[in-house]
Amino acid sequence: MAANRTSGVLSGTVATPGHTATALTDGYALAFSVTTVLLVATAIVALATLPGRRSQVGSPTRVEATPLEPAVEAEPLALELELELEQT
Repeated sequence: MAANRTSGVLSGTVATPGHTATALTDGYALAFSVTTVLLVATAIVALATLPGRRSQVGSPTRVEATPLEPAVEAEPLALELELELEQT
């Protein structure tokens, strides 16, 4: 987009350093303008679709904590290995 604008500004003129600098500046200015419009449109869509803070305000839900219990009685592996070594 910026390159097309730069080429458009330079077409039909002699490419002097001053004209080239002006053309490059115009190209980048167009690209920044389009980016600004897209950013504003994205912000409007985000604000319209994201839930507001008011819906999150309220009394907190309490959850009772329960102690964790192991599902299986764990046996030390080192003791089993020692017993196997003694038997062999």
